[in-house]
Amino acid sequence: MERIIYSYIEKELLEDLLLSFYSCIDIPVQLLDENGVTLMSFGGLNDYCKCFQKFLKPGDSCAAFHQKAAANALHI
Repeated sequence: MERIIYSYIEKELLEDLLLSFYSCIDIPVQLLDENGVTLMSFGGLNDYCKCFQKFLKPGDSCAAFHQKAAANALHI
């Protein structure tokens, strides 16, 4: 199934842009779909999740947090 975002921007171009962004800021970058599923990742998931771990509720995971955030973003 083709992701909606790729109807707006070519996958290869988006990958190049995200990689360039990661290279400039040296902070992990992820592209998530509307369900919180990671489509692209630069810099490592573990490093990315470590940044937000202190904000998660006990028992929550980074993946669950992404899914909730993606669901909330659809309702904005």
